[in-house]
Amino acid sequence: MEAVLDLYAEPYDPKRPVVCFDERPYPMVADVHAPLPAAPGRARREDYAYERRGVCNLYMVFEPLRRRRWVRVTERRTAEDFAWQMKWLVDEVYPDAEVVRVVLDNLNCHTPAALYRVFPAEEARRLVRRLEFVYTLLPRELVEYGGDRVFGVVASVFGSAFIGHSVCASCGGGVGVCAGCVGLRCGLAFWGVGCA
Repeated sequence: MEAVLDLYAEPYDPKRPVVCFDERPYPMVADVHAPLPAAPGRARREDYAYERRGVCNLYMVFEPLRRRRWVRVTERRTAEDFAWQMKWLVDEVYPDAEVVRVVLDNLNCHTPAALYRVFPAEEARRLVRRLEFVYTLLPRELVEYGGDRVFGVVASVFGSAFIGHSVCASCGGGVGVCAGCVGLRCGLAFWGVGCA
């Protein structure tokens, strides 16, 4: 945990940017009945019934020190999709960076091996040399570490970087990454931790 917090406390370095990476399944739905438009004295009305239209995957990248964020949509979440997201980060988002430091959870496909499964060895090695993975605590490890201490330390590390961003309505946690930036239920999702 200290490695992640120390990383967040470092000043911004364009040659070694720090980004948070996470993904989320997202259900696609359609209206069963067309909504009724608003009328004088009456708000637009929508029926609660919906029709499922499958699920997509949202990859979210957040650079806290520059307050930048990206959301990319894919059909599924696989090691191949992860590898392509890392290639996009290195080649398109940060082409001039020496190394991109990626904070991510311990999902089974979040490994350098995913790049070797997708790209030729030479290309995978080039990408791996430009990436530094920093893994977060698992939820049980956070409980052992002390969740309350983490909230306090994270808030002190980020400080004014999140002025104007709302805090998590679910847990009241201090950083506010979720509601203001990427729409996650809890900002701690970037550390692989669910809401209390």
